[in-house]
Amino acid sequence: MSAVRRSSREIRERRERERRSVRRTLFFTTLVFFLLVGALWGAMRLAPQRQLSRLQKAMDAGDTALVRTLAEELEDRETARVYLQRCDYLDADALQAAGDLDGALAAFLRLGSYEDAPERVNQCRYAQAEAAAARGEFESAEALFKAISGYADSAVRAMDMRYARAEALAAAGEPKESFLLFAALGDHRDARERALALAVELCGEPDLDKAAAVAQNLTTAEAEHRLGLREFRDSLPRDIIDVGFFHTVGLRADGSVLACGSNEFGQCDVADWTDITAVACGAYHTVGLRADGTVVAAGRSSEHQCDVSGWTGVTQIAAADWATFARLSDGTVVCCGYVDYYMLPDWGSVERIFGGSYDLGALRDGDALISHMSARSEELTGLVDLALNTGFAVGLREDGTVVSPKAELPDWEHVAALSVSGVGVLALTDEGRVLSHFFRSGDRVDTDALRDVRAMAAGGSHFAFVHADGSVTVLGETDRGQGDTAEWKLF
Repeated sequence: MSAVRRSSREIRERRERERRSVRRTLFFTTLVFFLLVGALWGAMRLAPQRQLSRLQKAMDAGDTALVRTLAEELEDRETARVYLQRCDYLDADALQAAGDLDGALAAFLRLGSYEDAPERVNQCRYAQAEAAAARGEFESAEALFKAISGYADSAVRAMDMRYARAEALAAAGEPKESFLLFAALGDHRDARERALALAVELCGEPDLDKAAAVAQNLTTAEAEHRLGLREFRDSLPRDIIDVGFFHTVGLRADGSVLACGSNEFGQCDVADWTDITAVACGAYHTVGLRADGTVVAAGRSSEHQCDVSGWTGVTQIAAADWATFARLSDGTVVCCGYVDYYMLPDWGSVERIFGGSYDLGALRDGDALISHMSARSEELTGLVDLALNTGFAVGLREDGTVVSPKAELPDWEHVAALSVSGVGVLALTDEGRVLSHFFRSGDRVDTDALRDVRAMAAGGSHFAFVHADGSVTVLGETDRGQGDTAEWKLF
């Protein structure tokens, strides 16, 4: 019996030892597991820090290739983007330092507004212009300097390049072409004296108009015709009338502004404006240029098209349906509102700007600059005026003819001013008559009876005309009061 009890006790003791062994094994296994998990978790937490440390060391060493490789491995994509953008900047800087101006320019342009990338873009373009000048490629250099006319002395350097072209042509025995360039330079250096001297050579006396006629191979009749057109154009008031979708705005000679029509967004709230020298309308907003070069705006600003309070040094304004533009005194252009106008930083030395529905245009040395690709054309050169809408542009030549690459128009002559909208084209002749062409018969208004017109504005559904006595006529739809101009006298 005692042997049985002893055997039973031994079994229980063995089983207890086994259970304790299992518990110890489980305990230590669990402990090891959690220690391993903790170590792995710590390593995972430290890994990004080690990655960032390696990244920063590579960045400090200027090894952008390694930085790019390490950055691509980062899970934090925003941090990776920051490092990659810095690499792009350093690579662009290296290209510029190595004299690869084309590569550096492209790289800095891709960087957009990052750090001083816009300044570096101008530096590259300026250096390209100087290099072209050193090679004697004065025309290319002039175009490059014009594109950055607001940077450093680029505007002056552009004129220097034209002067150099004129000198080279004079030396090559080309007095006509040389004269035209010197005459276009005005008072730059001694360009006027050089032009007068060439005028004597061309027409026997220091008369710039006669010399210009000779230089352009014009007959006496043609020269007189162009001179008469120019004098009439110069006498026309600019930017005193415009129309929005459903409102009309006029500028009076005393600098006050009149408005009528829909005022749903406050676009007609202009009664307290003073010292205004120009007006422009978008779809539902109105803009005014003050004599001191500042700008005011009223109406819908959901796209920020009325955010003009900080603008100064403005010499001209224009508007598209949802945007506002200004030409600054240095010939550059600024914009607010619907801002799909990516080309504006490249526009410099522009003489005038023109707004369309979703389009902006400018004239520079008679060539049209146009924001909307579908309206551009190599035919729009040698112009004295421009008007445009989203899909097309029309230009006016010095001889009074109209250039219309995208819209088939009649062969108009004796034209002194243009205005367009999405429904048609208006042309003002040197007799104060209005010619019109509408793309659809349903949009047509009869302009044949209009006389003594001096300014006009074409809209989508109504059209405004200022007569020589300052009165205003509105044709088209007037159901929202946009034609209530019977009492208006702008001058």
